[in-house]
Amino acid sequence: MNFLKTKTIEEEEYENYFNGLYDEYSSYDDNFEFDEISPQEVKRPGESASLKRKRSDKQKERAKRNSSYKCEYDPDHETFLNEKGDNFIECHHLIPLSNQDDFDYSIDVFANIVCLCPLCHRIIHHAAMKTKKNLIKKLYEKRKEFLRDAGVYIDFEDLLKYYK
Repeated sequence: MNFLKTKTIEEEEYENYFNGLYDEYSSYDDNFEFDEISPQEVKRPGESASLKRKRSDKQKERAKRNSSYKCEYDPDHETFLNEKGDNFIECHHLIPLSNQDDFDYSIDVFANIVCLCPLCHRIIHHAAMKTKKNLIKKLYEKRKEFLRDAGVYIDFEDLLKYYK
C-alpha cells in the first residue's frame, strides 16, 4: 500500500510557504518552528543506512510542550503529575511507525506525534474499531494539514486501515 503523493518544494518556495504558514498557525505554539517539520528522507531498499531516522525524542518533547501536557483528544482528561511536575502524557504516532515503508518521507515527525492521556492511548491501541474511530478521526482532523506540510499524504480511510 503506497498512500503517498510526492511533492517537491524548491528551497525558496519552501521558505516562503512555511513563513506564510507561520502566521496562520502561530497561535498553536509561539515557539514552534516550521522548518522542523520539513520532509525527512528515509531509508529505502539498497540505500545508505544514514538516511534512516530513529525515533525522535526531540519531536516527542516538542509535541508534549505544544499540547501543554494535555490529552489532544480531550484536554479535560486528567492523569497525574510526573516527577518534573508536568501532567503525565503519552506520545503516539498517528500513522504507526511500522508503516514507514508506505511513505517516501519520515513519519517520525512532529506532525505525526499526538499526545494522549493513558486511557485514550490504550483506546487507540486496544479498543474495538467503533470505539476508537471517533478518537482517530478527531486527531486526524487536527493533524492532517501538518502532515501534508511534512510531505506525508494520507486520507482518513487509509489511516483507519492501519488500525484494523
